[in-house]
Amino acid sequence: MNGIVPRGIMATRESEVTEVNTVGAVLVAKKKGDGERKTLPVRIDAHLVRRAQNVAKDQGVPLSEYLTEVIRGAVDRDWAKIIRRLAKEEGQ
Repeated sequence: MNGIVPRGIMATRESEVTEVNTVGAVLVAKKKGDGERKTLPVRIDAHLVRRAQNVAKDQGVPLSEYLTEVIRGAVDRDWAKIIRRLAKEEGQ
């Protein structure tokens, strides 16, 4: 990312969102252990980001880590549905 993020949103390498505007946030996370996790900019409703920032701060975790864990279950569930559907279609 080289420090360049869209629409005035600045994220540090330490996984902290330092500024949020009305269109979303950029999430940058570091993988525990060996190097950095690959990340992508994501637009999220600013109201939800502000709430999530408070929750993450209260829990003592980076915002990106908190949001990753929150959405992981839903994404994994939907991904499994796609795989099952494709396997079923292939088997017909």
